[in-house]
Amino acid sequence: METAVLGISIIISIILFIKVMVMRKSIREIRMKFSSREEMNSGTKIGTSSRDGEIRKLVSELNRTQEKMHAKYELNVQGDAELKRTIINISHDLRTPLTAIIGYLDMIKGKNCKEMSEEVTGYLKIIDDRAHYMKDLTDELFEYSLTFRDDIGKPLELSDVRLNQMVEDCLMDYYGALTEKGITPEVYITENEIVRKLNPAAVDRILSNLMSNALKYTADKLKIELTDDGEIRFSNNAKELNELNVKKLFDRFYTVNTGKNSTGIGLSIAKALTEKMGGKISADHNNGMFSISIRF
Repeated sequence: METAVLGISIIISIILFIKVMVMRKSIREIRMKFSSREEMNSGTKIGTSSRDGEIRKLVSELNRTQEKMHAKYELNVQGDAELKRTIINISHDLRTPLTAIIGYLDMIKGKNCKEMSEEVTGYLKIIDDRAHYMKDLTDELFEYSLTFRDDIGKPLELSDVRLNQMVEDCLMDYYGALTEKGITPEVYITENEIVRKLNPAAVDRILSNLMSNALKYTADKLKIELTDDGEIRFSNNAKELNELNVKKLFDRFYTVNTGKNSTGIGLSIAKALTEKMGGKISADHNNGMFSISIRF
């Protein structure tokens, strides 16, 4: 009798062990198929070889949830694309009249009319400043839309770029603006030739955006470096910046309150272009000095 009970117990244990192993195999199979679908735009369903009713119900629920998430993803993609098209169209439509307004303002300033009072001259200056600011904003919105429109699109065309020359050219382009603001930058550019496979236009835009940002926030100290290992670093003392808002500087449309002429797009464009070429960009704030570092 005891032998029969022991035998039955062994048989039941073996059956349960086999069932557990089969279920573990099915769960592992589901996990591997699910983890391989990293992108939300995957429309393929998860399958299972298990005949267990609960396992099949689990797979069915996962597929149903995935279908709902995929539908929401498609709506978000369509909405994002529509928003970017709208921004492109609006910014393009605004650029033409703004260019005309600025042109007419330049004509008025060029006439040097003696009959204009100081009050009228002051108003014209305000209008001119605001018109230029709006034009800069529409230009950056237009560029922002083009930059982020192809986040998953074809990569930028790359060629050999000598970073030494790019940094030097950027400094020369902004020499007048730096002088006007009373800034004499401390510059270190390695004598070693630093060459990387990059897109020249994208690198030029990145450096211009970083220099423009430095001009907005530098109090009086600005250091620009290109090190032996190819790191490009812009460092400046900026009273307006702190560790909290430094972390947000690469967010789209984020701007420090004191940056009155800032659109909050420049650094996000720099980040997007840097990462699109396989580089890394970071910012830090230490002892009153703000730094942005780029490595390709």
